[in-house]
Amino acid sequence: MIYKVKIPLVKPYKLSNAIGTINNSESIIIKIKTDSGLVGYGEANPMPFFTVETLDSIVEVVAHSLSPIILGADPLNINKINKEMDEKLSGNLLAKGAIDIALHDLLGKKLNIPIHQLFGGSVRRKIPLLWPIGSNTPDKNITEIKEKMHQGFNTFMIKTGELALEEDIKRVREISKICNHSTTLFIDANQGWDIADTIEFARSIEDCKVSFIEQPIPGWDLFGLSTVKEKVSIPISVDESLTSIYKAGDIIRYAATDYFSVKVSKNGGLSRSIKIIHLAESFGIPCLINSMIELGISQAASLQLSASQTNLINSGQCLMSTLRISDDITNFKSFISNGEVAVPDTPGLGIKIDQKKLDKYTVTKREII
Repeated sequence: MIYKVKIPLVKPYKLSNAIGTINNSESIIIKIKTDSGLVGYGEANPMPFFTVETLDSIVEVVAHSLSPIILGADPLNINKINKEMDEKLSGNLLAKGAIDIALHDLLGKKLNIPIHQLFGGSVRRKIPLLWPIGSNTPDKNITEIKEKMHQGFNTFMIKTGELALEEDIKRVREISKICNHSTTLFIDANQGWDIADTIEFARSIEDCKVSFIEQPIPGWDLFGLSTVKEKVSIPISVDESLTSIYKAGDIIRYAATDYFSVKVSKNGGLSRSIKIIHLAESFGIPCLINSMIELGISQAASLQLSASQTNLINSGQCLMSTLRISDDITNFKSFISNGEVAVPDTPGLGIKIDQKKLDKYTVTKREII
């Protein structure tokens, strides 16, 4: 079954001019049922201007190109299904990723173990969370940060690129004044600048204790990122540039980054995301587990990944997406407390699906028999 789901955000989320303002979480939910009655769930989170794939393209690709590979196949042989999906069509990582997540959910349930045990087990039982701060006035951003600090958050990602450069510089300088030694501050421009803007911004905030600047220029411009990295003292992270394992290799060859920002949905599911993390580790590049505007299925997959990987940046991870959405179709929020998320030991993804809520927020659905 393929569900197209739409749930409003708690409040609009302002990103760079390249991305715009987001008002809803829109996802594709994949439900796979085996002959024995086991059910696995996956999720894809396309976003206009950020991903090539769209909600509708994912539905069509899964319905017409990928479902024939799954129907009648051994759902526990995830490697074989991923190989056949890649042979069937190139790209389409979000569509393939939703299936990959659902297959991992099935395998964990079949073996009666959480997914992190499939990856060698958990190295952490609780994971600190990052809180994203949308573009706004310094006063409003500072009010939100103080509120989140009171709730236990210590890592903040400041979205930039929507305002004039001098306004963003002022915002970050004002925000940094309230950050103490235990606060981690990231900047994310979402491709909103060019090389000159990025260099000017970075040099203007060198004393603000910013841990990295993420994706300041267009994702395709690896030479430009390499140039920026050479000319500024603040580390650089890649997100939109980092799609497949092959793009990860290109980024490394260009020496274009200090950190990888890994998103399970964008990067094609758990199988492909782990490959990217391990490649990064072999070159000494730590990873941040990032997220789209995700529901609890993608967040649960990212949580299982975060629990099992050793090559993560020492900061909060982006596992708070469901807190930004007015409702969810899972119980993922129940794992979150005091700025941390606990790793469940229940089988598969470790979450429960609320079918009534799934039906409530479903815009369209398609059954594949």
